[in-house]
Amino acid sequence: MSNNSNRNKTDYFNITMHCVAYINEIKVNEAKKKGGPDEVRVSLAVLYGNAKKPKKDFYSLSVSTEQARDVLRPVFKDINDENKAVFATVVISKGDSSPFMFESGKNEGKMGVTHFGSLLEIVRLKVDDDVVFTQNDGA
Repeated sequence: MSNNSNRNKTDYFNITMHCVAYINEIKVNEAKKKGGPDEVRVSLAVLYGNAKKPKKDFYSLSVSTEQARDVLRPVFKDINDENKAVFATVVISKGDSSPFMFESGKNEGKMGVTHFGSLLEIVRLKVDDDVVFTQNDGA
């Protein structure tokens, strides 16, 4: 008798990145299943390239680990405050991408891309000039 359990199994390749980013927005949606965890999503502007004039990629991420949720919980209000800068070193995984059009600012009317995925871990977190979380080297 052969084992057919792997016949319908789908394998995936994952992109996992360590990056620095501004956390621009956080949203909490009520759990879809009674007693389940609330859905937490963040919007990030991931920086790359020349440090003096970095480029940005935009990510909409599900906060998929308790570590990330626990670190973000005390700064929810700061993240959604336009007058605060929340900057982090994070580990993310990338999923799909989708185009969008800028609705305001210097890029108004231009096309952009939002990437989707998961926020897996927060290594360091700053609100304005205050470091509010740094992961222990042994953690």
